[in-house]
Amino acid sequence: MTVAVMVLGIIGVVALNALAAEASFQARELEAAISDLTLEHDDLVAEVASLEAPDRVRLVAGAQLGLLEPEQPGFLTLHPEQLAPPEPKPMVVLSPEGHILGIDRPAPGGDATILAAPTTAGDPADDAEAGN
Repeated sequence: MTVAVMVLGIIGVVALNALAAEASFQARELEAAISDLTLEHDDLVAEVASLEAPDRVRLVAGAQLGLLEPEQPGFLTLHPEQLAPPEPKPMVVLSPEGHILGIDRPAPGGDATILAAPTTAGDPADDAEAGN
């Protein structure tokens, strides 16, 4: 019996060593993949930096898009009280079932109004279903 226990112990140790070796190989493969991806990321960051460079943007804007640099920049100063309010847009009024009931157009110079869809209270079909 002691021989069987020793044999099982040796087999267990060998199996654990094999699993540890396999895990070690997987860890090395993952580390190599991380290293490769880090290098690729660094290359992409450098490429983005070169594409964002102001001189390159100026060159592409002029050569490919036909844009010109202004001789003298201009500035606009906007004051909120000078801006016209947006025109109110018509609103579609729907029933609870999703049917179009109409279009609400606000009065000129007025605010938009919200219309409530009519209810179907007193509908004979509803009363029959409720057992009344």
